[in-house]
Amino acid sequence: MNPKEHIALNFFPLLQQDFEFTAYRAAYHEGDTKDKYPACSRRRLPVNALHLQRGGVYSDYWVSLVSRDGFEICTLKSFSNIPLTIDVLNNMLKQKCNDSFGESEFSYLEGMRSRMTLFVLERFPEGVQGVWLEPYHLKATDEFGFLADFKFYTFSGAKSTRRIQQLSLSLDKDGRSNKNFYADRFEKLQQFIAKFYHKLFPLTCGSVEISMQKTLLDLESDSLEPKRYMFFNGNTSNSQFTGVKDYGPLSPVSSGAKVYFLYRQQDRPFSHDLFRALRGDTFGNTFPGMEAMFRYKLSQENVGGKAIDGFDRDSLDKALAAIQQDAMGRPIVPVLITPFSKNSGKDSNRLYHIAKHAFLAHGVPSQFVSLQLLQFKDQLKWSVSNIGLQLFAKMGGQPWKVAPKAQSRLIVGLGQAHQIVNGQIKKYFAYSVLTESTGLYKDLKTLGQSQSYETYIKDFKRNLKLIFESYHEHYDSFVVHATFSIRREELDAVQEVLDAIIDTAGSDREFVVMKFNDRNKFFGYSLQSNSMVPYESAYLRLSEKEYLVWFEGLQYHNPNIRKRIERPLHVKFIYSNHELTAPRMKDYLQDAVNLSGANWRGFNAKSLPVSVYYAHIVADYYKEFQALALDDIDLEAINPWFL
Repeated sequence: MNPKEHIALNFFPLLQQDFEFTAYRAAYHEGDTKDKYPACSRRRLPVNALHLQRGGVYSDYWVSLVSRDGFEICTLKSFSNIPLTIDVLNNMLKQKCNDSFGESEFSYLEGMRSRMTLFVLERFPEGVQGVWLEPYHLKATDEFGFLADFKFYTFSGAKSTRRIQQLSLSLDKDGRSNKNFYADRFEKLQQFIAKFYHKLFPLTCGSVEISMQKTLLDLESDSLEPKRYMFFNGNTSNSQFTGVKDYGPLSPVSSGAKVYFLYRQQDRPFSHDLFRALRGDTFGNTFPGMEAMFRYKLSQENVGGKAIDGFDRDSLDKALAAIQQDAMGRPIVPVLITPFSKNSGKDSNRLYHIAKHAFLAHGVPSQFVSLQLLQFKDQLKWSVSNIGLQLFAKMGGQPWKVAPKAQSRLIVGLGQAHQIVNGQIKKYFAYSVLTESTGLYKDLKTLGQSQSYETYIKDFKRNLKLIFESYHEHYDSFVVHATFSIRREELDAVQEVLDAIIDTAGSDREFVVMKFNDRNKFFGYSLQSNSMVPYESAYLRLSEKEYLVWFEGLQYHNPNIRKRIERPLHVKFIYSNHELTAPRMKDYLQDAVNLSGANWRGFNAKSLPVSVYYAHIVADYYKEFQALALDDIDLEAINPWFL
């Protein structure tokens, strides 16, 4: 069992948890609308004004924090109504900022689900480095306080550059992946305390004074088991790369696929460089080659090449027809040497997606490698193994799977890519990525696609029901992994479908829905490590059904940090047809962490479970195809094309 560690959650508790404040209230009546009571909130409060603690008889009221005609004054305690207390803390923070700081020192970043106040640490031509505070009640410890985190806010119109990534702490001063990402963020919190604390606290509300603890909340973490990878003939390893190299891939290429290098005539020498690197001739110490790693020989029989006129649709269609004729019925995977890359600007991004779409329209997966990568040998040295891995998977090979917590479990990764124009949804689109709990990819299914919401949600329910019915006899349990972008309407539809299935088929199968958010506002720092990075698979319980989980982190067998470690994920259980005990939830978390090791896009690409990560990728592609007004294609026909 992995040892427990102490993790400092990015939460500053209040020093005073029980306090009183004054509010104004009017009874809520059935049919009342928000328009009738602007700037008020509907809250459940004790009916007896003398009953200040939790419990007792409660009723609904319209509540204002300032005096209003027709409202009675009442004195409440901090735990009388937690959301109201959050409102009060937010108002207290705003008032103190307005009284104590100049306009250049702070700003409000409020949104539908956010009440952040940003405190400026330093300004740059590209944007502002700062630390935000947001009032919060942590259910796990039943404490009020402020969430806090570092953020670099770019000025409007600023393009993503290396400098911005450095100011965001993603890259270090040399432009490399920032190994000190956690320690640097923690230092920014210390700078905030030193610069702002004494002018900011205590907060005041009438005669009430509230102070915040200067140190983050120290919590003891729990941990899941380390990931184990399975390879040919049942061999296992804790390393994807070493396991494939020593034991061979889980399943070799059996499709007879042939690789074709496509390039402009002037770039032909670079295609030779890539071929030699993939064969293992160039960087044998870091990548011994496709045959040594994946048991696929890049021989004359299995490799072809062709010069192309350009990357427009006509040129690519012409080249594809020629290599398909040459392959004489064998499956093909084109490898394009391109003068552009997906992330090197708007024009390059457009060319990339047009070219990607051209092959997908014919049901052909493709691999793109930029000239920029090939021109810098040191970059190619560390990238060629991942290029080979993606190529192997697109040819139909299976490099590895993970040892699952439950053998007979289907994971349904749920994603959406609605087309939004001027803030309005013009076209609805949702899909599911199906994987087993071993991480093996099963299928990609479109759930709904329509300009009409009614048609979309009807199709969504029908197609989701078909998935469960199709696999019902093959699996004992089904877990839906929803991305953070999934809306309430889709989640309600999922629950409706599951309830109907359970009522019809009985409860012999387990159904669970989990939501994953990799863009959450939680963070944490190990108090035992100089890097401040928690161990991989560590987790904190935030509430009864909410967790903060490190899907990557320090390795128990090798605690050295070699790259930037990603943020933890917020995971929430939102549905189950059986009792969700802590041990059961731990099992589902274990499967999710295991799935983060099943990512075939790269060795050690482990920050997200593939159910969620693949759904992100599909969404990104679909949105780009829609933005470019490209024809709809059958995304289910080519698997797994998105690697």
